[in-house]
This record gives sequence, C-alpha cells and structure tokens, in this order.
Amino acid sequence: LTSLQEQIPIGEIHRFEFSQLHGPSWQLKNLNLWQDEAKEDNENSLILWFQYASCRVLITGDASVALEERLLFYSPLRGLDVLRIGHHGSNTSTSDAFLRWTQPRYAVISVGGGNRYGHPHAEVIDRLNAANIPIFRTDFHGTIVMNSCTIKP
Repeated sequence: LTSLQEQIPIGEIHRFEFSQLHGPSWQLKNLNLWQDEAKEDNENSLILWFQYASCRVLITGDASVALEERLLFYSPLRGLDVLRIGHHGSNTSTSDAFLRWTQPRYAVISVGGGNRYGHPHAEVIDRLNAANIPIFRTDFHGTIVMNSCTIKP
C-alpha cells in the first residue's frame, strides 16, 4: 500500500473479513481459514470460491502450494469451471495435485507482460498443458470475460 499511497491519496483502510456471503442463486466463500496463522503475506491471500447457478470459480490469490494442500479434498473444489491460477503463475503455486483435485475446465492467469519475476513460470504452463486445460492470460488476451461458465478473451 505504501507505493500506491505515493500515487493516490488513501484516507482509510478497512479490513473486510468474512467466511461466507450468499444470495438467491450465488455463494461466495473465503476458504483461507488460516489467515491468522500466516507468517508470510502471500499466505494471507483471500481464497475465494464463487458459485453462480452451476458455474464454479476459484480465485487463489498468492496462495502457495502448502496452502493449496490444505484445500485438497474439499469437495466443492472438485470439477471447477474456472481456476484463477495462484500467484500470477509462479512456480510456488498450482501443484499437480491441486490441478488433479480441482480439474478446472479453464485456467486464467492474471499477469503483466514482461514482469520482473518472469511470471508465469514455465513449470506452471507445462502443468496446465499436460492436464489439457485451456489457458487465458491477461498479458496475451487483455481483459478476460466469463459468461455462462465460458471464458472469452
């Protein structure tokens, strides 16, 4: 926030904590139940599972493989429609086991082109390709739109 505050005046910062929100045809759950235990900032990431009608999406923030392992065998993650790949495609996220469990129809990588970290890492792209999961990347496709459980760049 410090670098952001240098560019944009910030009046107040509010921390919004929740475990679940829902409406008549949707649910939103924060699955990171271990945020209070986190010793590293990335482990504080919100891990959001969203369902609208029959469409299921998981957004993993910057969660590591260790945090992903805590989510293995959580049944609502089985057979996702969309998985937003963790940590911008870093090799510290998106393990083979996590991909096998979640079995996403689509993968979305939110990443800036030519970033200094080399994201997304080749290992993650290789894992997604080996699992035959179509990949959509913001550095290649720009804004990515999801409509009725289908992804379009």
